[in-house]
Amino acid sequence: MELLMVGFNYPAEIEPPRAHVFFYLKTQDAHNLRTFAPEFLRAMRGEFWKFRMAAQFHELGYFQRFDPKARYLLWASAIESIYTSSHRNHKTALVAKSRIKWFLEENTPIYAPGDLPQLLADPHITIGDIVGDVYEIRNIIAHGDKLPDRLDAPRRNEFCNDRVSIYQVLFDAASFIIRTSLLKILRDNLLDHFANENAANAYFGAQGLTLPKIAAAIAAQP
Repeated sequence: MELLMVGFNYPAEIEPPRAHVFFYLKTQDAHNLRTFAPEFLRAMRGEFWKFRMAAQFHELGYFQRFDPKARYLLWASAIESIYTSSHRNHKTALVAKSRIKWFLEENTPIYAPGDLPQLLADPHITIGDIVGDVYEIRNIIAHGDKLPDRLDAPRRNEFCNDRVSIYQVLFDAASFIIRTSLLKILRDNLLDHFANENAANAYFGAQGLTLPKIAAAIAAQP
């Protein structure tokens, strides 16, 4: 994949997740900026609240330098903004996970081609592999429980001979889900479906992605 060999400089008050430090500006990123910037600005200035709140929560997460749990909750809220609502048939982790795997395709890797420099080993983690863990840890933090010790365990893959924790990978995954979802909404002209709760409920409901139908499909599995 063609790259503009340019990295990113971060203000002192921002501490990005580990993988983001290594991101390069790809040629495709420049094309996306030129193509989708007008629609993104229209979204952020208009009555497209589910999109807007997700984008704002994601941005605010970068400023949580000293409290990773605050960042995690902000990014979890961004995911919730896109994929769930307050209606009983359109909430719960089961609903969110099912919708994420459908919308982004569960075999999609969380590190897109070109995200990691060649010196860093690609762990080949997919949406389907990690979305359950993303929500498990979200629930633990949101309910005030102690994070499991296994989060600090090093992952089986290595970045430049420096092993990273599972917790760091979950941050990478949460950010990828948010960024990729927002870009897909813009790319596929879906903004109207993420204007508010009713619009999003109708959109996902048309795909059979409501709590009763998801639960029934799981119960019907052999």
